[in-house]
Amino acid sequence: MNPLFYLVLILLHLYYTNAETVVKAIAFIYDEKSEIYTPLINAFNEYSKEKNLDIRAELVLLTPQNSTSSVDSYGSLIDHLLQNKSRKYDIYFYYGGYTTKYGEHLADLKEYVPKDHLNLYNYDYLEYCNVYKDQLVGLPLYLDINALYSNIGLLQKYNKTVPKTWDEMIDTAKYIIEKEKKFNNKTELIGYNGCFNEQNGSLSVYEFIHSFRESNSDPHPEHKSQATKDALMKYKQIKDEISSDSSFLSNDEFTTGNLFSPFSNAIFLKFWYLPVSPFFYQSALPGKKEGVSGSVVLATNVAICKYSKNKKAATEVLKFFTSRETQKNIIIPNGLFSSLYDLYSDPEVCKVINCDVIKAVQPMSSININKDDFGDSDYVDQYRMNFHDYLFNNKSLDVVIKKIDDMLAIHTISVSSDETNVIAIIVIVLYSVLAAIMVLSLGVLFSNKLKVRFQFLPADFWIISVLGTVMFMSSVLTYIGNVSSFKCHLNIFLMTMGLLLNISPILYKLICEYPKENKCSTWIKENKNRYIYIVALVLMELIINGMLLITPYKVETEKVSSGENFDKCVQRKTGGKIISGILFSIHLLILIVISFLIYSEWNIEHISVDVKFLMGNIFIVILSFVIYIVMNLIDTSVFFLYTISLISIGFVAAISTYFFTYAFRIFLTLMYNEEEEASQQFLKKIIRNTKDFSTDRNTTTNGTFSISSNGANESAIAIKSS
Repeated sequence: MNPLFYLVLILLHLYYTNAETVVKAIAFIYDEKSEIYTPLINAFNEYSKEKNLDIRAELVLLTPQNSTSSVDSYGSLIDHLLQNKSRKYDIYFYYGGYTTKYGEHLADLKEYVPKDHLNLYNYDYLEYCNVYKDQLVGLPLYLDINALYSNIGLLQKYNKTVPKTWDEMIDTAKYIIEKEKKFNNKTELIGYNGCFNEQNGSLSVYEFIHSFRESNSDPHPEHKSQATKDALMKYKQIKDEISSDSSFLSNDEFTTGNLFSPFSNAIFLKFWYLPVSPFFYQSALPGKKEGVSGSVVLATNVAICKYSKNKKAATEVLKFFTSRETQKNIIIPNGLFSSLYDLYSDPEVCKVINCDVIKAVQPMSSININKDDFGDSDYVDQYRMNFHDYLFNNKSLDVVIKKIDDMLAIHTISVSSDETNVIAIIVIVLYSVLAAIMVLSLGVLFSNKLKVRFQFLPADFWIISVLGTVMFMSSVLTYIGNVSSFKCHLNIFLMTMGLLLNISPILYKLICEYPKENKCSTWIKENKNRYIYIVALVLMELIINGMLLITPYKVETEKVSSGENFDKCVQRKTGGKIISGILFSIHLLILIVISFLIYSEWNIEHISVDVKFLMGNIFIVILSFVIYIVMNLIDTSVFFLYTISLISIGFVAAISTYFFTYAFRIFLTLMYNEEEEASQQFLKKIIRNTKDFSTDRNTTTNGTFSISSNGANESAIAIKSS
């Protein structure tokens, strides 16, 4: 064999056995000067060479300087790559608030990272910020934290200490402002900057509310809680008493300019932790009470793409980034906090970073609003602007809190809701009363006096029809409480099956009465065949509804920017849409056939009253059907209108169906009986008066006679003959 062939094989073998695996990572930063990713990549590549890992890490770094990217467009880029299952990047760096958004596309690190490495981290924190559906989809690379900066010169001048509560800060700032104005004629001092600008306003107000917990272990206060109201009133007090609108709205450049100026006019400032601040003390943000801080940590996570072909190599890179050595020797020296809490007991670490700041916020907490929503720029802007209306436009605090709560809450009609419990109770009571009336009214079928009016259908078919109406009306109860896929299917089943049971006996009767003799009429008139007819229709209904379960309804949240969010039943799959279309088309077809038969039998004398009432019923049912379909197809953004409309459709259609097919017969019977009784009484009076008159004539003497009036009151008129 040719020696050249062997040489090629040897060279190929050497090439592939020594080839490096390239792990590609992507990240975004605002400022290249504070960039941490390149040092990490370089450090790993050196480490890989030392350990002969044959892995090389490469970084794509996006910044506002080298691209048109912003944090929002970066998030959109990641979302686009992951949604398309791209293998372009093996490692992603992302803001921890997006864990819910990206989680399904990220690898479960418990399958790749050794347990002893994961045990370095506090799992309670990981579970909140890095776990998606029981899968650990990332590890925190570093933490950002806001700190309070206290002017060293001014505090020393007036022998004041760093405040630990907001009231202490207000008192200290007021004192210094008053003294400086009195003795140095300084009128432009800033007590506190508030940091309520476009970039950080939402986080600032969130942290201020967070500071009104009873302890650092407590969860974030609910929006409607008294703690939230107290916090916002205190926040406004700070702005009005020791700051100003312009200071609260000042940008980050204004803050950093004051931080690094020996002539700063600021007494207290809020800003991200910076390792160097020569003119200000650094401390954790104060709280309502001492020992409680409002500071929350914002994590930047590192994760492995689920679709990567290099998961094993990427795991080595991730392990290096999140190791104790890297966190101590690279992350912390760059002025960033690590989530490895035990490092803050290391004197070497505390020489390069203020360990007291991070210790004061233990146990660490993060933003615990829906992380996916808080990561959304539209939500963040609305959150900030609503509080802006309270702070700067004097809008009612209760109104603002209601709007904030509406932004996150999923609104429902529920007996447990303070806002909609009355509606829920009304719906339940109204349904119960109407259902009881409908069921109890079936008793007239067994009354000899009344059943003459119900010859249109056999008694058992009347029972099926009325119970079908009750079943249809039961669909309104599925709008009470939280929406679920089961309720979505139950709603459709109750409506369609209930309607079928209600109208199928009517269709049976109209087929029987069709003027022209035909095989269908002849067959269905046989007593046993009518049951086969009903069973066949019910089986068809069950099969079609069962087919819908193959492509189940999904519950999607209708997010309303300036209203109330609510859940809707949505059928996204084509197969499900086709089955739903068939189901509704069958019922619509039955209604059309009934309408045609009513028209054909309009002049049949013995059912003329019945068909006229049925026509009104069919019209209302078809109209309700159309409105129901339209309400589910259009993009409805008003929760109350959407839900109440669907409930109203259910009640109106059920009540009209019950009245026009069944109840009107009871009313006619009662009205007929009253008229007949009145006629009988009138005839009896005439007969009685006639008899009385005859008797009086025979007994009249001495020219005297009497007239009996009304057969009851007797008055005598005596006339004497002259």
